[in-house]
Amino acid sequence: MLEIFTTYNIIIGVSAIANIVLLVGVRNLLKQNEQLEDRLVETIGSIRFRISESLKEMRRLDTKQAFEKDDEVGVTFGELKKIVEELNNQI
Repeated sequence: MLEIFTTYNIIIGVSAIANIVLLVGVRNLLKQNEQLEDRLVETIGSIRFRISESLKEMRRLDTKQAFEKDDEVGVTFGELKKIVEELNNQI
């Protein structure tokens, strides 16, 4: 009856329990990682949409190119438009 509690059996038992605990931990970390990836994809999609809408709105506001042709305002408008277009291309 004491043969059940040999060093070998104790090591196997502890190892099995540790493996189960580690598997549960890894599963939980994978779930968290997938949730963060989903949130990141949603955030990127939202930012992409907002940048696209901003660019459309800037173009709509300047249909007559009144901003682009004015000296001081035109430079600022052009820079803003350039930045928004670069953001749109990056994302």
